[in-house]
Amino acid sequence: MGLETGAVREIVQAYRRARNRGDGELTAFNAAADAAMALGRPLGEVEITARVLIDWAIEHHRDWFYEFER
Repeated sequence: MGLETGAVREIVQAYRRARNRGDGELTAFNAAADAAMALGRPLGEVEITARVLIDWAIEHHRDWFYEFER
């Protein structure tokens, strides 16, 4: 899941939207996990999926996150 299915876009955008609203890291992460769940990830995998995809995006597209560096 993620790069191959395009889910990375929805999950990372959920995180970025929350951060852009001024939400903290945990709230933004929870938004990303909710997006992963909505895309059909099993409950036991939503947090791992969200973390891996957010970390991938930060590593490969740092400029997407300049407003709220972690």
